[in-house]
Amino acid sequence: MNVRKASTAEPPRVLALLRDGERLLLRNDLAGAYNAAMCALALAPELARPPLLMARVLRRYGRSAEALTLLQETAREHGDDADLLRELGASLSETGAFADAVELLRRAVALRADADSWYELGVACDRNAQPEESLQAARQAARLAPNHVGSQYLIARGLTAQGEIDEAAAVYRKLTRLPAEAAKAWFGLLDLKTVSIAPAELARIEALERDPRQSRDDRILGAFALGHAYEAADRPADAMAAFTRANKLHPRVPAWDADAHAQFVDALQHTFAQPMAAAPGNLGEQAIFIVGLPRSGSTLTEQILAAHADVDAASELPYLQQVLREESARRGQAFPDWAPQATAADWQRLGEDYLQRSARYQSRLRFTDKMPENWPYVGAIRAMLPGARIVGCQRDPVETCWSCYKQLFAPGQIVYSYDLDDLARYCADYRHLWQQWRQNWPQACRTQSYEALLAAPEAEIRALLEFCGLPFDPNCLDFHLARRSTRTASAAQVRRPLTRSATRAERYGEVLKPVADAVARAQRGTD
Repeated sequence: MNVRKASTAEPPRVLALLRDGERLLLRNDLAGAYNAAMCALALAPELARPPLLMARVLRRYGRSAEALTLLQETAREHGDDADLLRELGASLSETGAFADAVELLRRAVALRADADSWYELGVACDRNAQPEESLQAARQAARLAPNHVGSQYLIARGLTAQGEIDEAAAVYRKLTRLPAEAAKAWFGLLDLKTVSIAPAELARIEALERDPRQSRDDRILGAFALGHAYEAADRPADAMAAFTRANKLHPRVPAWDADAHAQFVDALQHTFAQPMAAAPGNLGEQAIFIVGLPRSGSTLTEQILAAHADVDAASELPYLQQVLREESARRGQAFPDWAPQATAADWQRLGEDYLQRSARYQSRLRFTDKMPENWPYVGAIRAMLPGARIVGCQRDPVETCWSCYKQLFAPGQIVYSYDLDDLARYCADYRHLWQQWRQNWPQACRTQSYEALLAAPEAEIRALLEFCGLPFDPNCLDFHLARRSTRTASAAQVRRPLTRSATRAERYGEVLKPVADAVARAQRGTD
């Protein structure tokens, strides 16, 4: 039973302010809710609910770090408040402390097992790569509150991760009947990429996208959904037009600076071209890093390895970049500026830190860390974990860029993908730096070509396993049958066997000329 220490001491004026703040928050009046929370805090800073309201407002503003600090201070005096623990757990989850978030949210559920607490636990488990527990928590939330929309989306996501695509599609289709959820639900359905829709459903998406009453966020979702629907209907010109509208509408927050990124890549190349201290040679031999651009075959590569009896597939782990960020903060110097001064003992400490964070995935001979965005950090991987293998996934650049351009990524992620020139330059940066990594460490870095995998799957799979120090396992040829959770944009696609089909460039013809032109411009810039 939840015991809120401060609830009996809330003066009428404070209670009125809290009610007003909650009402304004529901109306998305963040400024009004903020003012109400400020007044309540000024009147009763010792109580739990005023900082709780303020933290909720700060989170809606995207100021999760400030919300977290406020909640942690309040929790010292009100650690048995279920609402406070739920909000603190959600803030920890948003700021990347996923394991701590799961622990706190379990405490919140133990204090009061309501739908909101179960839902936040499910979200944190999903972010912490615990998809089965996430799905269980989402189902508990839906059982307690059948109209809890967030839990329905989390259920669909969990079903998709487990390969239950038809069940996930049914959840999304049900949500499309809710006017406020239609755009998001249609996008979720079409983002499965393997589900067919009827002409009548296509007409509904067209009408939704034309509706001037839609918010910008819903217009973005509707345009991406419509692009996928047109592509499935073999209407390439209409698909390109819809995806172009979607990308132009996208706010691209935070802003992307392609020149600054190119300078970062140049700094990496220069820094790791010189001799570098390193940890002991076999440290990290259990790790297989899979890197590359999004939509370049990284999930497929991991799915193949996951089918092996000696491999634990961990999917996208945040730990490498966390370790490097924390070291940069400790030194007061950005990466890679501090790398030349790092000693062998420093690199060993960082490598052991990474291995400790990822320990729960090390029950077998090898484990995979499939975080595509780790490609700039291959030099650091080699210094921290010289025993690790690194697989760089590559796909035809026009195909890759087009596949990214028509993908709506998580908020604040992959923001370069919404502009063709920025996207093509990012692709060129990757290919340029990966070539350097391969030249530096040919024995530790393997290029996995998506096209080669389609052309000669068994030969490529055998070569991949040999590179990873694994004996051949015939189950890897039937990777699509592997029972595992997959949480990426390719989750449904990797449940199907490899088939050779016409490329998008062949199907779209001149429609893809803007993509090809952007790739050509970017390539000239790196030559």
